[in-house]
Amino acid sequence: MTRIIRDAIALLNRLIELDWRVIDTYRLALARAAAVDAPDAAQLAAFIADHRRHIDELALIVRNLGGEPQSRSDLRGERGAVAAAALGDPAEPRAWRRALSTGEAQAMAAYEDAASRPGIPVDIVAALERGLRDEQRHCAWTAAPRIG
Repeated sequence: MTRIIRDAIALLNRLIELDWRVIDTYRLALARAAAVDAPDAAQLAAFIADHRRHIDELALIVRNLGGEPQSRSDLRGERGAVAAAALGDPAEPRAWRRALSTGEAQAMAAYEDAASRPGIPVDIVAALERGLRDEQRHCAWTAAPRIG
């Protein structure tokens, strides 16, 4: 396996790990935040589905490159603690939105960086750009002020 392929696999696995962490934060937000109304909950569920799609697409690319994709179980020890800490005080209204906004901003920056790296094959860049567009949409929604 060439260094370029190993580097691409490592990059994609970091994105997969980040997507798993964002999913965990979304799931915890849905479970903990009483302030999540039905439309917000539906939007959060849709964003979870987007992140799951990113993972599936990137995992397929990693396998096609001869690598092993980052698995959810690889993160088992720290996932819940990281997500819970990110959400802050469960009694604070809309704390979940700030936590998700931070996570989505990190994901957007990571996808933006990955898509702009030189030497990444065009088909992989296309997948990264699709993920980036989703992240931009997620960031816009989580950062938007809400009434109530």
